[in-house]
Amino acid sequence: LPQVMAIATLAECYANRRVFLGVVKIRKGLVARIILDLAPTSGQTEADLRRATWSWFRHFLSQICSKAQAESPRSPESERVIKQCIKLGA
Repeated sequence: LPQVMAIATLAECYANRRVFLGVVKIRKGLVARIILDLAPTSGQTEADLRRATWSWFRHFLSQICSKAQAESPRSPESERVIKQCIKLGA
């Protein structure tokens, strides 16, 4: 769960000019959805939780990747981010 929250925050901050103007946070509703989705409940196996975790991680990774691809002109750092996204399967 901490890793998913961290990448969600990174996705919100990546290429976001509001970072320089104030506090940037992920929305409470999104936090609640993540927590409810990743909280162990009866009937869920560990494999189910891993799949859900990876699904959220890929979701936010794809957001970062699409923001990096949208930059024009691309910086070397953006190119590195895109390559890492592709490597991780986003």
